[in-house]
Amino acid sequence: MKRMSCDIIKDLIPSYVDGICSDATKECVEEHIRECNQCKSLIEIYQDTEVSDPNVEQKQIDGFKKFHGQMKRRNLFSVTLIILLVGLGLYNFCSNFMSLSTMFYYVLFPICIIGLYLFTGDNRDMKPAEKKDYIITVISMADILCGIGFMFYAINSVINGKKVFSMENEQLGPFTNKVWGILFLLLVAGFVYLLIRMIRKNISNKSMICLQMMGMFLFLAYVTLLNRLDSVENFNGFFTQITVIIGSMGLVGSIIFARLGRKSK
Repeated sequence: MKRMSCDIIKDLIPSYVDGICSDATKECVEEHIRECNQCKSLIEIYQDTEVSDPNVEQKQIDGFKKFHGQMKRRNLFSVTLIILLVGLGLYNFCSNFMSLSTMFYYVLFPICIIGLYLFTGDNRDMKPAEKKDYIITVISMADILCGIGFMFYAINSVINGKKVFSMENEQLGPFTNKVWGILFLLLVAGFVYLLIRMIRKNISNKSMICLQMMGMFLFLAYVTLLNRLDSVENFNGFFTQITVIIGSMGLVGSIIFARLGRKSK
């Protein structure tokens, strides 16, 4: 039997809960909610409301409003976050304006993590992360490590008087900018994909989204450092500082989201 859409199931929920639907309809609804936690949560809203309550209809309406309000906040936050990070990427990688300070990213990143927690709802009615989510996350972590490893190799080569890929030192900065730009775009693609899965399929993958944000903020801060720093000798220290600060915030945020996800199951 073809799986019914959520819109059709939502129309059937009242009669299903009241027990006045046909056996075929009941079977369709139960088959659907085995895979869809959103519709399952709507049924629970109905079932948790006592029939003897004179305000039963109003309570049901309030429950729906709360649920849809949460979905709207999640969608709005996700779109805002995408626009913000893509805009920062375009500003840093494609414009000739002065880059923002690294302190800006130290402040903005935890704000985004807190926003991810506040505006995307809890994990109680969300599906666990799937294989696709883990694959995207592993690829993104490899992306981040490639960017970090390349920069350490390049800077140490310059300090030791060696050429990187037969390039002069003057060419290394623009080349590094392009490499980080490509890696940043790959992270953006993974980030958007995970957000869409969270919104459309109700997947509990916030810990993975947090890691994606960590990678993007790292590359944004790296480019800022590259554009602002005059002395190569001081680069390693600042580079390590950025990696430790933003990396720590990202890992801690990801661990917290993962623990919250396990507690809500």
